[in-house]
Amino acid sequence: MRSGLVLLSAIRAVSSNTCETDASSLLQSKTVLRHSNFLDAKVVLKSVQKIANSFTTNSADTMSTDDVTDALGVANSALSALLPTFAEQHASAEREMELQLGEIASCHDSQEHGFEAGAVHAQELVANLAASNQCDESLANAVATQIQVCDA
Repeated sequence: MRSGLVLLSAIRAVSSNTCETDASSLLQSKTVLRHSNFLDAKVVLKSVQKIANSFTTNSADTMSTDDVTDALGVANSALSALLPTFAEQHASAEREMELQLGEIASCHDSQEHGFEAGAVHAQELVANLAASNQCDESLANAVATQIQVCDA
């Protein structure tokens, strides 16, 4: 039994160490990918800027038709690679907005916080205002009666 426990603890230690190593490797590779994508973006930007500069009238840079076609192809493929990311981000933002609008609608429909609760509170306010006005009127009558009795 003890040997089984020792074996299980050894397997667990090895597997947790492997998982930590794998997680660390994945994080490092993600950083490398981001860095390489950033560098690729800079290269694409420079090539498009070079194309734009070659079309100005007083430019010292000239490019052949093949160079322009190649550079535009690279820029097009880079932009095409970005489009799915933009679509995913747009869809995610729309989902978040729908969730927030649903939460707002739920709040409005709530009996504790929504329109119905507001209507109930408005009715209570009207009733309390009427009671307060009646109390003020009764107080004024009582004061007037007191003054008459004391003066007489």
